[in-house]
Order: sequence, then C-alpha cells, then structure tokens
Amino acid sequence: MFKVLKKSKNPKFVIVTPLKVGDKIHTQTKKSIRRNDTEFDWVTYEGHNNIPVNTELGLYCYDQEFQKIQYMIKIDNDIYMDNNLLDDMYHTIINADDNVGYVYCPFTYIAYDGAEMLFDYPFNKKKLLDSNYISSNSMINRNMLEEIGGFVVDNKYVRLLDWCLWLKMLKHGYIGQRISSDKSFTTPLVEGNVSSRGFDDYVIKRDRVIEDFINI
Repeated sequence: MFKVLKKSKNPKFVIVTPLKVGDKIHTQTKKSIRRNDTEFDWVTYEGHNNIPVNTELGLYCYDQEFQKIQYMIKIDNDIYMDNNLLDDMYHTIINADDNVGYVYCPFTYIAYDGAEMLFDYPFNKKKLLDSNYISSNSMINRNMLEEIGGFVVDNKYVRLLDWCLWLKMLKHGYIGQRISSDKSFTTPLVEGNVSSRGFDDYVIKRDRVIEDFINI
C-alpha cells in the first residue's frame, strides 16, 4: 500500500520508507526526518516483499502520481538521524563528481546489550569488495540507478542486498562518497530483523554475493 506522508512544492529529493505489513514508523525517526531544511517529499510503501522491492514499488507509485525526482533515499522506519543530515547528503550529491552514484554517512548499530558498532570509512573500492560498510540509508542518483538496472531484489541475497547494490554500482563504474561532515544516524539491532540473523546465515549469503557480484 502506497501512502504520501509529506508533499512539498519544490522537492529536491524523495524519501521512501519501505514497510513490512504491520510495521510502523518510530516517532524518533519522524522527528529526525523533519529536522532538515531542504524541501523533500516522503512516501511509504507497505507490502509482503523484501525491502528493495517495496522501495521500488514506492518509487514507481510516486512517479505515477507526481513526477520523477533525480535523487532518492530509502529511510528505514527505526533510525535516528542527526539534525540536518539529509541536507548534508543532498548538498554532497549535487556537488559530486559524475562517477558518484550515491552518498553515505557514518552510522552506528546498537546491539541488544547496548554495545555500539560504528561504521565510518571513506570510500574504498578494495574494502567494499571485501565487505559492506555502507548503509542502505544512502542518497542515490536515480539516473545511475536506472542505468544499472535498479535495485538488487533477489531473496537469495536477503541481508546483504544493499551490499549487492553498491557492488553493482561499482561494476558499472560508479562509486560512493562519504559526506564531509560527521553527521550520522543510529539504529537498533532488532531481534527478528534480517541483520540479526546468525553467523551461518551471513556466511551463506556472503558466499553468494562473492560468487555472483565479485568473482565474475
């Protein structure tokens, strides 16, 4: 189900929040999204699909109802962003080189026991080929996204679908760029979330990604 949460007169980017059926957007997420100055539109798509599929469906419905905007960002329903983080991401991507397909920021996972895991690295091709350190909550140039054939949506890679997308971008000559500021977001590692599955599941998915996106 498609829903418009915010419509601006002159949006510079569109936010898509994909939801599993029954999921709600956390209050802290709503507050942090609104603490930005750049005009943007915000939509959700709720359905029995994986996250990239719901994101693509949200974009499709948005384009049909309004018009295509060059920049988009998928925002999860449970993250808390620093003030003006989206402003920084937008200003970074519109001033980026022609080979930059997306921009990203530092982020921190908060585990069940309160332990924090920070991911904060400049873009490095070799590091990306080894493992993912870039969040799916990154701002994307849709021209590049369409050129490479869109998101990776195959359930065989679920848990690492964002890594697949960044590797797909890399294959087509597009890189990411970290924002210049230290603004970031935090997200809890929720039990039952795909990111919280065990190590054996991770190894299986990682082997598939390596075989299909790196060793080709």
